[in-house]
Amino acid sequence: MASRDFSASLLFMRALVVMTGCFCVGQTVAPQKAEVNLTGIVLSADHRCTKTHAEDTFCRNSDWALASGRKTYLLYGDIPTLERFERKHVNVSGLLEEEPIVEYGTRMIRRKITVRSMESSELREEAIEGLVAQLKIVPWRGPENHCTPKCWDFAFTDPMIEILQSGRGAQGILLANLKNQSIQDQIVMLLGGLGDEESIWPIIELLTDGSEPTIGPQAKRLNLIGNLALTNLTVSEVIWHHGGGISFENCQDMPRSCWSKWWFDRKKSFKVDVGGDRVYTNYPNYGIYAQFGNTSVP
Repeated sequence: MASRDFSASLLFMRALVVMTGCFCVGQTVAPQKAEVNLTGIVLSADHRCTKTHAEDTFCRNSDWALASGRKTYLLYGDIPTLERFERKHVNVSGLLEEEPIVEYGTRMIRRKITVRSMESSELREEAIEGLVAQLKIVPWRGPENHCTPKCWDFAFTDPMIEILQSGRGAQGILLANLKNQSIQDQIVMLLGGLGDEESIWPIIELLTDGSEPTIGPQAKRLNLIGNLALTNLTVSEVIWHHGGGISFENCQDMPRSCWSKWWFDRKKSFKVDVGGDRVYTNYPNYGIYAQFGNTSVP
């Protein structure tokens, strides 16, 4: 019987190797190290555990990360420096360590940078305007939800990602293009990622009231995108709640009215980034608010 059990265990281990491409039980792989110089935007976690030394499921190995293109790197360095450059486009140099990890049978990678220097690298207005012009050329299919509770796929294009990572300096240029109907949906989505309180009312003004049979597909699409953008900016529960379970949308027929009431009740005191927690169970985080993990796909 013991021999049969051992054979079954051996077969399981062989199957594990086939599925994951490695024998991962107790195995460690030395991280690859290299000096790097990268540009991107500095992200910060809503749950900052470095100072409090708290431990919960939302804590990250680092409270800070760099989003550069489609990759995210955990940042380690002087905390006041990281705080000073939060939500800003920067140039970072330091030691990069890349460590392959298998999580739940899936190959992942942990990228972390020990920061040696960090300096501002804000994009010039002409560069941002050039990226906005690309929005008219590169098609965007828009957000799609594929499960319940919500798990949105935003399918950002390369120009959209570059604009999101350009920082708050892009807000004025995006607002100036908000009336351009050919890219209006993309502008609204981007303002939801990099805007502040100055973007809230201009987005609300684009929304409509009315039941689904009475509004056209373009208005319906813009209402959805506006709800997503405003939820990210305001961290409010006007449309979706923070808790678990099946998500029911509030204000389905009256998004403009509901958001208007919310804004007029708070506009004198509301500030983006003051309070709030973007760890929504039924609402994903995107753009500069991305809730980065300890690992990411290779």
